[in-house]
Amino acid sequence: MVSNVYENCNENPELCSEENISEDNTTDAETEKNESASVGVGVWDYIKIVLALVFVIGLLLVIIKFLNKRNLTYQQNAIIKNIGGLSVGQQKSVQLLKIGNKIYVVGVGEDIQLLKEIESADEVDQLLNQIEQNQSMVTTTPYIAELFKKFSKKDQPKDISDSPKFNDMFSEKLDELKQQRSDELERWKEQERDKR
Repeated sequence: MVSNVYENCNENPELCSEENISEDNTTDAETEKNESASVGVGVWDYIKIVLALVFVIGLLLVIIKFLNKRNLTYQQNAIIKNIGGLSVGQQKSVQLLKIGNKIYVVGVGEDIQLLKEIESADEVDQLLNQIEQNQSMVTTTPYIAELFKKFSKKDQPKDISDSPKFNDMFSEKLDELKQQRSDELERWKEQERDKR
């Protein structure tokens, strides 16, 4: 715009006084300002933005569900399957691993330690059935309904640790583990005494 004014000044020097140049520059700036002010954001633009946001969030949820299902089918074909775990502290957890027809209870922390090997077919079947029931409830419940349940205080999901079967079985296994460790400790002490 400014270069056009100067080119016109070269051709017609009588039109190129200082006043005419400054008037032309301000009118161009005012024109641009008025044109940009006339462009506004209306209600329809807000509706389009909200619809685009809902579409993107929906697309993300579909992708997450697809990847989750793909991961489950991959884990079903794996030799070692992580059945589940429970965090018991910072950087520490107890994990259930299924290898073949056995379930291993493993403590994970600074190092990995085998806590218990479950060989009984009844216990293995019971644990696997309980886990399948929990997973089927998770996959059949829509994700949005699950979010609403989390935020509503009256419909808190029932924790698996509240069920009496799980608590009894867990207590029984802990007692068994304590007994095995104390027996093992006594056996080591006896071996040490025999060596002396």
